Amino acid sequence: MPLALEEIFGDTSVGQTLDGAVGHVESAADRAPAVAYNVETTAGSTDAVPLGRWVHQQRRALRAGELDLHRKELLNEAGMVWEPSEEAWETKLAALRSYRRATGHLTPRQDAA
Repeated sequence: MPLALEEIFGDTSVGQTLDGAVGHVESAADRAPAVAYNVETTAGSTDAVPLGRWVHQQRRALRAGELDLHRKELLNEAGMVWEPSEEAWETKLAALRSYRRATGHLTPRQDAA
């Protein structure tokens, strides 16, 4: 258990001065989630981090083995794309298969969509 500033410095005014200067600091375990898990917000960004950067951070945390399983499940339920380049490749493969069905060959022009 951490010691209070008063116990370290032997003076109660130290803790009051620091609390006034930097505000009260609490651990993540003391706080409830900022947003309930079932809440949707306006698209774009949150107050602190742009949405795209946050998504990138979640992907990086998963690759590093640091993403909590419950959070991964919530992101999966939301339709998270963990590997965007893999999804893009699979989308192009599906387009190629459609192209072959439509044309009977696999030699599309370079500018074919």
